[in-house]
Amino acid sequence: MVRFADIVFSTLGLLFLLPFLLLIGLLILISMGYPVVFVQTRIGKGGRPFFIYKFRSMVSNSQNAKRPVLETFDHLELSELKVLRDSFKTTKVGDSRITILGKTMRKYSLDELPQLWNILIGNMSVVGPRPDLPIQRVDYPKEYWIQRHALRPGLTGFAQVNGRSMSTIKERIENEQLWLVEPSIGNYFKVISLTIMRLTKGSN
Repeated sequence: MVRFADIVFSTLGLLFLLPFLLLIGLLILISMGYPVVFVQTRIGKGGRPFFIYKFRSMVSNSQNAKRPVLETFDHLELSELKVLRDSFKTTKVGDSRITILGKTMRKYSLDELPQLWNILIGNMSVVGPRPDLPIQRVDYPKEYWIQRHALRPGLTGFAQVNGRSMSTIKERIENEQLWLVEPSIGNYFKVISLTIMRLTKGSN
């Protein structure tokens, strides 16, 4: 039932929002140049890697320009992965790398809209845990890393509507488990309703 709802939502979303998506893409091209879409490896259901698509909201750098590669770092020991994780610069509130247009897109999560394609092709669901980077495996206990990838990652979810990036790892896990324990169609529409409320207010 959830997968059917995903297909309906993503198909209708892409069809009705197509002119808006093209407009955002044009504004990015004019104000920031190429590339318009940011592509990155994330971990999906069953621990399988996939490319996530987002409108670019930050200044261009070497990572933006590189040809994306599905890298999972499975060959690395946890100690080596921890070194990579410590050197990874996550996006913070007020990050100087975020452009003026990017700030507006992020405030209303417009940069996430290309993920409707990820949902349509089955990489993601509308609701679920946020898809993490491969190096974020060190942020979680091994058992939980496996548990959170038993289902498709989501465009939105309980963690996203309850603190988003402001939450601690502990709080994020507690919120994610609300869906992982009960991935019902009722919770599906509950999360979507809460997401619309948050976006309408422009809150985090």
